[in-house]
Amino acid sequence: MATTTELPATSVGEYDFVIVGGGTAGSVIASRLSEYLPQKKVLLIEAGPSDYMDDRVLLLKDWLSLLGGELDYDYGTTEQPMGNSHIRHSRAKVLGGCSSHNTLISFRPFEYDCRRWEEQGCTGWSFKTFTRVIDNLRNTIQPVHERHRNQLCRDWVESCSTALDIPVTHDFNHTIRKEGALKQTVGFFSVAYNPDDGRRSSASVAYLHPILRGAEKRSNLTILTNAWVSKVNVQGDKVTGVNLKLQNGEERVLTAKAETILCAGAVDTPRLMLLSGLGPQQQLKDLGIEVVKDIPGVGENLLDHPETIIIWELNKPVPPKQTTMDSDAGIFLRREAPNAAGSDGDIADIMMHCYQIPFCLNTSRFVTETTLLIDRANITADSATTLPSMPSA
Repeated sequence: MATTTELPATSVGEYDFVIVGGGTAGSVIASRLSEYLPQKKVLLIEAGPSDYMDDRVLLLKDWLSLLGGELDYDYGTTEQPMGNSHIRHSRAKVLGGCSSHNTLISFRPFEYDCRRWEEQGCTGWSFKTFTRVIDNLRNTIQPVHERHRNQLCRDWVESCSTALDIPVTHDFNHTIRKEGALKQTVGFFSVAYNPDDGRRSSASVAYLHPILRGAEKRSNLTILTNAWVSKVNVQGDKVTGVNLKLQNGEERVLTAKAETILCAGAVDTPRLMLLSGLGPQQQLKDLGIEVVKDIPGVGENLLDHPETIIIWELNKPVPPKQTTMDSDAGIFLRREAPNAAGSDGDIADIMMHCYQIPFCLNTSRFVTETTLLIDRANITADSATTLPSMPSA
């Protein structure tokens, strides 16, 4: 099976399920639906190209080169009155979505968070359910392999453990599964990758590539790439399908027999809904968008993981070619007093990465400049600067 960029006009109404977005969620749903319902026809729509056999995407250690490139929507935040106005919010434009684009560091959720989510109405999001689902993931998730652990990271882990008198954890996910959370600890991350060749174990690699290479037969699945969905169509209280533009510029209006499933990510799913008139009524009116359905909350309440960046000067280059993706280790700490959130005990509430590259994209806008020295492809910071707190996506 191969992906396609073509969709005949005669086929716009023949699909039972239309999935918008071939990213992390879309890849899994397309694979599972087409497996569980072999008599139903499934169409997966991805705005970007395929990642199959594309080492620009698949080689995890090269992830940084994807940022701001042709496979990145590279969204930026709008001007903010209190500062932090230049945050890059990368969103991938390629099969596999952000799992084809990010560092693939992977953690199981804490039991406390699952309980809190259920209390707020997310029925079925229990720790027990998450444990079962994650145990059945196809992705190969494991701690950074010993041969990829460079001495800088090893020394950092040991120093953190000694200085703060906290234990070294050898498998964060194993501990979370067994104990329900992490307390103060440090160690190497678990990453979704193949340590034998350094390639990603992304959603597309795990769930779509077996189909694309013919190891799994799915005659009922069509994977359409380089196709842009511009509108969700609604009739009464029911979504009937979507408007689509193909790579060659031709347009289609698709109708799903059973369901239209939006999997365009945390940014583009609400963006698509808002542009389709599905969202807070007043906001839509203010923007001149016809209100199709007043749905408060669409486009609101995104929670990301802001980071405070500190850059250190090194007295020698980072060991070359000995890493998974230049952020191989991390530390978990507790900032708040025990049970500050009610019943959270003393579980970790902050995480720090040990990056082995200078993150100065955003900091270059500050008065203090950071000069980079490039020496045999090893990059080190020329000034030891503790930078202001600045969230970065």
